[in-house]
Order: sequence, then structure tokens, then C-alpha cells
Amino acid sequence: MPDGDIIHKSLPRLYQRPYRFLCEGKAEDDECSKALQRALKHDLQKAGDVLAQAALVVGDAIDRVCSQPGDFDAAAANVAVDEALRAIGCPSAHREGLRDAARDVAQGLRYGDAGGARDSGEEVYRRFAIRRAESQFEARVPLTDAHHNGANPVEIEGRVRAMAPDIERAASAFARKVASGGSVSEFRLPPKRRRPVSLEENLL
Repeated sequence: MPDGDIIHKSLPRLYQRPYRFLCEGKAEDDECSKALQRALKHDLQKAGDVLAQAALVVGDAIDRVCSQPGDFDAAAANVAVDEALRAIGCPSAHREGLRDAARDVAQGLRYGDAGGARDSGEEVYRRFAIRRAESQFEARVPLTDAHHNGANPVEIEGRVRAMAPDIERAASAFARKVASGGSVSEFRLPPKRRRPVSLEENLL
């Protein structure tokens, strides 16, 4: 079956390949995860550098409002985020997703939690990327009467959830590239996560 075929009507075309890998059962978990990371990478690259720069500008706006942990004005933070989005010309298709990610970051700063990134702009982009994978893939996979190839829904949903740490690692790598001044065209997938070795395997 060609990669371009639509086998799940609720999934965007970019995300058909990882879904097919999951359902056909021929690919290992690592291969399925890489396919999903690759789909997310291409999705973010389609959104372009304008979106990446918008995340950084929004992060700066958040920092100006939330200068100290505990010093948080929710209304002012929301206004600052909306003004930044308008000023930078954020693509309308992604404005709501970026706004939600920015508000997550602002709420985290309210409680002294800056997230896993070095600065707010990087964290906004990281959370946007994670949310993008969730909204375009994880949340849509169950939206079908029957899975491709007769795959078991419980098994599919479990495997999708198991890929979340890899998606977070990829999102962090992409966000670091953006924060360091890189272009989305330079995105690279992170190395494969090393599987813990069991005691039995270690003794062999």
C-alpha cells in the first residue's frame, strides 16, 4: 500500500504512515516511534520559521510579565501573549495552539516551574510541538469505527501512549534548535532511546 494512501480518515496525511506501521504489526516500537517523530518534524517544518520565531517572541512577552516566581498576573500574561501573536504575524492555523502552549508556560512560571527548556520561548515551542503531536495523532487515532488491518484498539492506544516520551524528546530537540537561532529546516531527530537492560539479559 503506497504511503500516500489515506487509511484513517481522521488523521492528516503526514500521520498516516506511523498509523499504518502501528496497525500492520511489522514494525518494531522504535520504528513506529521514529515514523511519528518524522511526521511531527515535517509538520513543524511546514509551519515554518515564522511559527518558530513567534514562539520565541511570545516567550519574551511572558518573561516580561512573569519576571519572578509567584509574581503572576493571568490577565496581563494573556494580553501580552495575544499582542505578541498579532505583532509577529503568527499563522492563523497555529495561533490557538501557540496561545495554549504559551498559557501553559505562563501558568508554570506562576508556580516556579519553567519546564524542561532553558528559556520561555524554547519552552513555548517545545510545548506547542508536543501538543501538535497529541492533537494531530494521539487524539485522532481512536476516531475510527475499525482500525486498519483489524488491529486491536486497546493495543494500538497503548502503543501510542508509549511513544509519548520519544515525542517529548524530539520536541525538546526541535525547540533547542529554534532557541539557538536555527531554522526548522535544520531539525534532526534525536538518537534512539536506549532500552534498559534487564538483569536476565545482563547475565547472558
